[in-house]
Amino acid sequence: MSRLQDALSEHDVDTIQITYSETEHGLYMLRSMPSVDVAIVQCHFEPVAIELLSLLRRKAKSVLFDGATVSGLDVDAVASNWRVSLDMCMRHLIERGHRNIGMIGSTGRSRPIEAIRLHYESLRAWSPGGAVLHDPVWLDSLPNEDNLGEIGEALDVARRPDGSFPWSALVIWGALDGKLLQGVFSERDIAVPGDLSVVLLGHPGVATESNNFFTVIGSSAAETISALCELTLRRMADERAEFVTRYLEPVIAEGQSEVDTI
Repeated sequence: MSRLQDALSEHDVDTIQITYSETEHGLYMLRSMPSVDVAIVQCHFEPVAIELLSLLRRKAKSVLFDGATVSGLDVDAVASNWRVSLDMCMRHLIERGHRNIGMIGSTGRSRPIEAIRLHYESLRAWSPGGAVLHDPVWLDSLPNEDNLGEIGEALDVARRPDGSFPWSALVIWGALDGKLLQGVFSERDIAVPGDLSVVLLGHPGVATESNNFFTVIGSSAAETISALCELTLRRMADERAEFVTRYLEPVIAEGQSEVDTI
């Protein structure tokens, strides 16, 4: 958020940042907030209460969501295209020779999470490039929550008695701390990429995610900030402009966490 505030300040746009932990807290904070031109809501995977959205619309001339949490409403949105990111990820791994691929994601009920689950099952049905996409592991935690314990448990369950895995490559969506994730593998004496190639669905350019080690595929943080800034200025210039959802194209930031396989 601070990088977005810096970008908007370059256009002489003043900002107010409000953070909240639950809906009632958010409503309390919003009631004391002055009226604004545009309210930018960063809410990627959590549900948005109708009451909160209604109050936002009364406080702001327009609302801009960072994340495609809602659709079909009079709001603007900037969102990662996770389905295309998953396509790019699979194509990338298959081109590197992987034919047995695993997936760890989330059981959350938000639109982006459900879209990823449905799309993964669709890919499994037609086996792109002849690859076998194995049964996914859907964690109870959201992609932006602390899920390292669950990831470790999933690895323990999948590991064979000889220490190998049914996959040569594993896709993980929702690991926010690359350094701690490396610890999950090292604690189990799993060599990455020697024993297992690992690719993260996330945000290229965020150093804490990749830890300068993991390959990360998704929309870049810089592009997200640029799009949010552009739509904010667009809405301020024309309150009657058509409401849009801007889906960001994914990119690949290759790291050291994967290797070619025969």
